Amino acid sequence: MKAGILKIGALLTVFGAVGISLAFYATGLLEGQGPTELVLELDYYGHWSLNITENGDLRSFTGFGRCIKGLVSKNPGKWAITIAAQKNDESSGTLSLKLKNKDGTVVAKDYALGPYGKAEVVYWE
Repeated sequence: MKAGILKIGALLTVFGAVGISLAFYATGLLEGQGPTELVLELDYYGHWSLNITENGDLRSFTGFGRCIKGLVSKNPGKWAITIAAQKNDESSGTLSLKLKNKDGTVVAKDYALGPYGKAEVVYWE
């Protein structure tokens, strides 16, 4: 009886370790690996709104200040994405929108300068 409980405990430990390792891999915490294929950087010291459209699916966000988001394509390795950002105030400050690949190379960028300015990037691969 005691041996059977020990075997079950050992199996649960192994499955738990494998599950945790897979979770770390999927989030990119294990050796820099993971599913993030592009990185979006929005820089603006003010309120902004952001729309991300990929293959017809729209996601909207609002925020303040710097925003960095990892993006994963629904079709791995293939991108058809449009990202539009807008300043939500009358500031003359610069809103910067950059899209980078995994190695940090900027693949698309745009800037908005005027009050309620808009920036947009489009990326196809």
